[in-house]
Amino acid sequence: MKTSRPISHFWFLAGIAIIPLVYSTETIDPAFTLRAILLAALTIVTIIATRKQPLLLSPILYIWCAYAAFNIISIFVAVNSGEAIYKASIVLLYGAWLFAAMQIMTKEFRPIVLRTIAILGFVTSSISLLQFFDIGFTSIPCWGNPAATMTTKNLMSSFLFLTLPATLYITITEKRKWSIFGLLTLTMGVFVLLIAQTRAVWLGTSVAGFVASILFVLSIQRRTLWKSYGSHIRNSAIAIAACI
Repeated sequence: MKTSRPISHFWFLAGIAIIPLVYSTETIDPAFTLRAILLAALTIVTIIATRKQPLLLSPILYIWCAYAAFNIISIFVAVNSGEAIYKASIVLLYGAWLFAAMQIMTKEFRPIVLRTIAILGFVTSSISLLQFFDIGFTSIPCWGNPAATMTTKNLMSSFLFLTLPATLYITITEKRKWSIFGLLTLTMGVFVLLIAQTRAVWLGTSVAGFVASILFVLSIQRRTLWKSYGSHIRNSAIAIAACI
């Protein structure tokens, strides 16, 4: 049962791998609206597929509910009610997606999802580098390279930033082949973030790295963690330092 579960949810992995790469040159908005529709479809399918499972809840869902309520209330005082409704609907969609993803996630399934996210980081970084050096993928609609398939540098950098934890996890905890792949992806990702020159993501990455370092130092199991993953952590730190 444990081995069949990830296979049975291959459609879920395919969805999260494909949706960030989808775009269209036939619409005014080349990516965002189309991806929202596909994400809504994936969310509905995921909820249906997990409808018989016990509900899994998290405090983060309650935080999202408060944020969603604020967005709904803001519709009544917004200058442009149409845009406010659109933004609120996106917030509701992301919350529903978070809920659906929580229902399908298991301890056995989580490493495969993290590998998929790391692969997405590798693809995004590769496309960004090819765009930056004017080698390929320059026909993808965007406002300022490198942007990969995310239309803007800011959105690309934010997306890449969100893949870094999964990539770092793969680098530190996986066996040799995946660890090397994670280290390569991590190096490419940090380099792309540097050349994209998005200061907000720089700040977010610096704060996240600082907080992670403090938590590691304060951890009771830091000696055990260092003994098990010390070489991988050291390699990751060297790669990041080399990019900087």
